[in-house]
Amino acid sequence: MTISKGVHTVLMLYLSVSTLAPPFKLVDVPGKGRGLLATNAIARGERILAEAPLLRYSETISPSQLASAISKLSSPDQAAFAALHNAHPHLPQAIGIIRTNGLEVNDTEGGVFTFGSRFNHSCAPNVSHHWDERRQVQVFQANRAITPNEELTIYYVRLLDSSETRKTKLRTRFDFECACEVCAGVDVAASDQRRQLVQSTTDQLPSLGSSPLRLVIKVREALKALDHERLAFGRGQLIFDVWQVSVMYGDKASADKWAKLLMELRRVTDGIDSEDYAEAKALVGSAARHPMFAAMGRKVVGGPE
Repeated sequence: MTISKGVHTVLMLYLSVSTLAPPFKLVDVPGKGRGLLATNAIARGERILAEAPLLRYSETISPSQLASAISKLSSPDQAAFAALHNAHPHLPQAIGIIRTNGLEVNDTEGGVFTFGSRFNHSCAPNVSHHWDERRQVQVFQANRAITPNEELTIYYVRLLDSSETRKTKLRTRFDFECACEVCAGVDVAASDQRRQLVQSTTDQLPSLGSSPLRLVIKVREALKALDHERLAFGRGQLIFDVWQVSVMYGDKASADKWAKLLMELRRVTDGIDSEDYAEAKALVGSAARHPMFAAMGRKVVGGPE
């Protein structure tokens, strides 16, 4: 068993570097415990935080192995770890903390973070995050404009599930009842229908390639549903699949429109220094060079509009 523990480093990386102060503060949030509030306006696509983990752990780590890893942390980092919430009091304390606060690093490892583990859940989160393998940090980006004193939130469970399913998972895994703006909203049933439309469209993508016009109509509807739900989540696969179909039908103009939309999505959710942004940018203008270009003949597929 390998337990990874690096020097804990918090990097505050912003598109605007006019201030070194982080754009958030750690406070008590009514009904949620501790959480992060924006201290100033944060622009859509702005980097909020890039943070190395306090420690990384295997999904199969034992209590003794975890205790050994914690003992190697500095005193401040040990205190930061111990201050995190434990939603699993029936488990050993440290195991409960990583189960409650861990964020995925890769397929087999998680990480616990001083600030990154303080983001509370929302079913319409305003923050996207991903692991940057090259820099070994978890990156957090504003996926929409955020106002001063607005809570900064990520998601803990699958967002396209129904509200009742999400609430059950959150209750079981994290021991709280979700009362976010979606689950406590006036029309939860309509929200569930929109999310189900997105899931249904995503599931149908493999079978829609032979009907490009129908595919585009369905993807446009799904993207509008995501707009209504204020979700950045779930867009990438929809957009990329239509780009692929545009390439296969030799529609360079439409392919470039979808590639630019994907590039903008990655700018917002991942940042311009991310691999996903670089890959999306490389798609722009590349359709005619793709080995599957016009493999299905020539047809106008249509863009996102």
